Amino acid sequence: MVSMRLSAPVVVVALMLLPAPGRSAAVRLRSTRISSFSPGGVEHPRHVARVPFEIHEGKMIARGTIVVDDGFSPCADRVPVALERLVDGRWQSIRSTEADSNGDVLLRARSRPGRYRIHAPEVVIGEDDVRDVCVAASSSSWKLQLVRRYRRIGESVQGRKIGVWELGNPRAQPILLVGCIHGNECAGLPVVRNLIRDALPRTVRLFIIPNLNPDGYAARTRQNARGVDLNRNFRHLWRRITDPVYYSGPHPLSEPETRVARRFIRERRPRITIWFHQAMNEVLGPFKGAHAPAPCYARLVQQAYRREPPTPGGATTWQNHALPETTAFLHELPHWGALSREEERRYTGALRKLIRWYGKGAREPCPT
Repeated sequence: MVSMRLSAPVVVVALMLLPAPGRSAAVRLRSTRISSFSPGGVEHPRHVARVPFEIHEGKMIARGTIVVDDGFSPCADRVPVALERLVDGRWQSIRSTEADSNGDVLLRARSRPGRYRIHAPEVVIGEDDVRDVCVAASSSSWKLQLVRRYRRIGESVQGRKIGVWELGNPRAQPILLVGCIHGNECAGLPVVRNLIRDALPRTVRLFIIPNLNPDGYAARTRQNARGVDLNRNFRHLWRRITDPVYYSGPHPLSEPETRVARRFIRERRPRITIWFHQAMNEVLGPFKGAHAPAPCYARLVQQAYRREPPTPGGATTWQNHALPETTAFLHELPHWGALSREEERRYTGALRKLIRWYGKGAREPCPT
């Protein structure tokens, strides 16, 4: 078996030298890790999936699933897939079909000794999650399909739903906004709701979890229904804190809300995450250069930027440690209570500018 990857980014090629007819064999081509460029121009590693082959009694069968729609996959449309054979130095299609909305593919053809390949648009698996597979269309026939969809991703202690919105270009780099983690610090909710109703971004994949702490929000308490400060319940640097205001819980990830956030972030690996808090009137984040997202955002919202000290069990402390290629930071809104209309417009506009800036690859200076 020979396996190779062509330089063209829009095809996945699997080659093999077939046995003589009548001889049985079974071969599975595994995935390989590559680097590719998103529509935003930012390089990041991905996997390329290859369709399994089976060869039995002179017949070649390509059978497998190249798309797994887990509710967020952009690949719900039908995708053309062709079985091709190398003849006189040129690839000829001998059978073609389409992957259905579940990604199931079945190609049958008479096999002769030679080289064959599955030719499809780019098959991409999320960075470390082989369940999240999507097929991006080739550059010659690609039609951008923006999405606006909501999905329930978990429940709070008292059974209230926790959901996420996916907005924009499902093939672009992800950004995550969390409107509320402390139940009495939820002034960011109208800001993120503005973006949910907004025009869909074309160059980023925007995820919004409006409220991670619905029980605390209902009770108007910082903590969740078990009295745990969710921003002290993540794993990194966790330590037991008994102060009732900052109670860390009996152990890391003891709370369902924290586990929901951790699972989603590890699956989606957002390149930028912004967590809204109140009321220190500043932006707190890691230092990753003058043109990094956090200081850029601070300039856009006209607030001071300060390097965030490690918080035991804090969400951003865990996230920046566990996913060092990403950036997570806090936007501490300037006061308690609801935002004014002017503040709401300013912060919504700042997020729009940050999203457009990052969607272009963040190569230009921070916008003003």
